[in-house]
This record gives sequence, C-alpha cells and structure tokens, in this order.
Amino acid sequence: MSLDEPLGDYGIRAVCTGGTSGSAEEARYLRDEVLGDVQWIDTYGNTLVGHALQADLPSENPMRSYHLVPPFGVLRVADPADWTAEVDPGERGRVVATTLLSDLFIPNLLERDTALRMPPHPWFPWDGVADVQTVATSPHDEPTEGVY
Repeated sequence: MSLDEPLGDYGIRAVCTGGTSGSAEEARYLRDEVLGDVQWIDTYGNTLVGHALQADLPSENPMRSYHLVPPFGVLRVADPADWTAEVDPGERGRVVATTLLSDLFIPNLLERDTALRMPPHPWFPWDGVADVQTVATSPHDEPTEGVY
C-alpha cells in the first residue's frame, strides 16, 4: 500500500517506533521521504526493562541515543569478554539490563544486543545506548530482532 499524500495530510501527528534496528540511512529516508513534519518518537527496550527514550532529535543526531529512566530499569554496556566490566563511552559492547520494580528484580540480564555506550545527555543525566545492533546467538544463526 502506498499513500498519495504526506502522513500529516491524513491527520497523523506522531509515529512511535521500536522493536527493530535501523541504519542511519533508513532513519534519514523515514524522516525525509515518509514522515515529513510528523513527530517521530523512537524507543529501545523490552518487556522486562521498559522503553528507553530517544534523547536526541533526529535532526541533531541521526544515530539516536536512548536512555532508560532509573531506578526501574538501568542499561549498561559491558565488555563482550567480561560482562562485569563496562566499556568506555563511545565504545561498543554487550547491553546488560537490570529491572527493579516493587514486584520484580532482574539483575544483569545479558541482552541479545550490542550498542555504543553513550555519556549522559542534558535531558537524561545518566548513560545511554546508541547504534543498537542485534547479535547472533551462534556463528550459524541469523540474528533475531523485533518484539516477541
């Protein structure tokens, strides 16, 4: 199905995405060719830690960084060889999530994603993640992504 008019002409004011990865080129295409003036809200997360919010406006940072709101969920980026050690900001590692709710505590859940560790952001004064990529669970597997 294709639309004959920009999304905004159909009354759509915002689009929320999540559950899959996208390259900087795909993000540019969505902004420039599909969304136009429609607000794009992108998230990263899962059902155990919630949704990390997009910190940067896409026009400011096409890579998009995401930050969870602690203490309910915390993301950190670990050294792939040692999940207990964090990588430096800007370096890639394995995403480790912790969930802390009144009825659920899941510490140090090793995610199936790698990401760049991002430093604190003016909107979110704690670390975040960017350039999230799904990893295969074995050398012969295709990565699985999306909400499931």
